[in-house]
Amino acid sequence: MNDNEENDDEENDDEENDNEEDVSVKTNFEGQAKVRGDAFDNYAADDVVKTCGQIVFTTPIVTQPKCRFKIVGQLIVPEGSEKTLAPAIMKMSGQMIYYPDGVQPRIVMGKETFGQAFFQAMTEREVLINLGHTCLAADVQGQIFRERIHSIINLGVIKCGKALLPVVQVLCRDNLGRIEAE
Repeated sequence: MNDNEENDDEENDDEENDNEEDVSVKTNFEGQAKVRGDAFDNYAADDVVKTCGQIVFTTPIVTQPKCRFKIVGQLIVPEGSEKTLAPAIMKMSGQMIYYPDGVQPRIVMGKETFGQAFFQAMTEREVLINLGHTCLAADVQGQIFRERIHSIINLGVIKCGKALLPVVQVLCRDNLGRIEAE
């Protein structure tokens, strides 16, 4: 590469940075958040939503947002939302992960321990979205766990007994974290 090519690259980088500075950021998410699919319906076309971390959409995105998104991290959205969300993404560095539409998400952002009685008390199947630290107690049996948990998206740490480990691994559709046997 000669000196002229290096200067051209530097100028292009400067132009990109200048263009980003001209953008009006309306909302800035840092860390972890959960929002409804219609959360951005009232934003204007020149609004930009910046995210850094994990954002979980708890309901489908039915209407294409007018605003634009700059994403660093992970977006977790119901399947079927990709058609309406993708055109609004102007820049993304991270992952977009889909969970089955129609299955209620259970989101763990902190530290949580679930035992057999918890799964027995559940009335619906759920997708477990773990962004934190989830511990499945030693009394949790594979059969009830499979009956109550549709699938798992793991971006944190899941700890479970050795007997439950294969069940957790099978149900984990997307694993960007760790699954450990205790």
